[in-house]
Amino acid sequence: FDDHVEASLRSMEGVQYEMDRPACSLPSFQNTSNLKDFRKILEQMDGSPNDTHVQIRCIRELSSILFSLEYLSLSTNPAVEKVMAAVIATSRRHWLNAAVQEQGCLALARLADHPDNRRSLIAMDGVAVVVNAMRQHRPDSKVQSYGCLVLAKLGADSACMTSVKTVRIASLVIAALREHPNNAQVQEYAFFALSCLTHESVALCEMLGRSRGGVA
Repeated sequence: FDDHVEASLRSMEGVQYEMDRPACSLPSFQNTSNLKDFRKILEQMDGSPNDTHVQIRCIRELSSILFSLEYLSLSTNPAVEKVMAAVIATSRRHWLNAAVQEQGCLALARLADHPDNRRSLIAMDGVAVVVNAMRQHRPDSKVQSYGCLVLAKLGADSACMTSVKTVRIASLVIAALREHPNNAQVQEYAFFALSCLTHESVALCEMLGRSRGGVA
């Protein structure tokens, strides 16, 4: 397994993930239905904080909007910060529910497309939410893949990498690789994360050495 990891990482050497590229020009969304949709969904989440079915549905709807509005940031839409805070709060409240964690990590991954959002995600301690989700739900391939995607996007950002480029987090990604060796999405996002979190093969070898015999 370890040889496979090292070989795959070597194949990624020289690949640049342009996470710091400028966001594309976007129109203001404050006068469109998108902002109204955000508010409506957030009101539903706030009205039923303990109803996991409502929370899962609402986060899924938020993710759909975020996916349709590439590079939407809190600097162009003030509702984005509230969306991020709501997703993080729900993920913390329902930390044992795998479906909530899956949708939460997916929403955070989509929010992390924009550099402003990545910095806000760090400030809101979103990394801890993702790490906790991956630790608590290791058998869940969706939680692992989306969690790795969030970590990859943060690790590729020079302004955020110090918060995620740690042996502890890299070991968590390696654990996902080992737990889901036949899941293509987990493998893709986990290798993406490792390439962003380690960069140098020497550092990776050190982390692999510490993780042999089981990852804490």
